[in-house]
Amino acid sequence: MTGASGSGTTTLVQALADTWAVPHADADDYFWLPTDPPYVDKRSEVNRLALMEQVFLPREAWVLSGSMLGWGDSVVGRCDAVVFLTLDPAERMRRIEAREHVRRGGVRWINQH
Repeated sequence: MTGASGSGTTTLVQALADTWAVPHADADDYFWLPTDPPYVDKRSEVNRLALMEQVFLPREAWVLSGSMLGWGDSVVGRCDAVVFLTLDPAERMRRIEAREHVRRGGVRWINQH
């Protein structure tokens, strides 16, 4: 499942994974190296795909959220379906601002656009 940030892809995929009792993977967990703060250093494409092959692709069933545009075609080719979520842009921005407020420990994030 893919969609713009704040559209609800991760939340919906986690709910589906729980309902179907299958693993949920998020592309960001493979794209980014674990850092503090997060989302600073990218994992190489070869290592992303190797990690996905090792951790969840061999399983019988799974659900995946996030975008793999430009690097994940081999994974997308294994999907039975791809769902693209859309949401009103104002609601997406409200969700992103609320999420960033929590991530930054109560510090207000201001959209500069």
